[in-house]
Amino acid sequence: MKTLFYIPEDVLGFMTSTANRLMSALLRRKMREAGIELSGDQWGVLALLWDRGDLEQEELVRLACMDKSAMSRLLSQMEVRGLIC
Repeated sequence: MKTLFYIPEDVLGFMTSTANRLMSALLRRKMREAGIELSGDQWGVLALLWDRGDLEQEELVRLACMDKSAMSRLLSQMEVRGLIC
């Protein structure tokens, strides 16, 4: 039998990535079931704005751990949907 060099289940990075993916899927499903048409990222930005008030885009990038271009796209989508102004 071949000795495995790498067992994914024993690697912290694999486990945290898997947990993140599963939690995101659960959040999407629960929100969809509740009739809420938001992505997890959109919900996170709305929660930050609700909790902290008006924030500059740079601060949202830092707090949400997203890159600038991804945040810009996300905010544009949210603005088109009337979620933010």
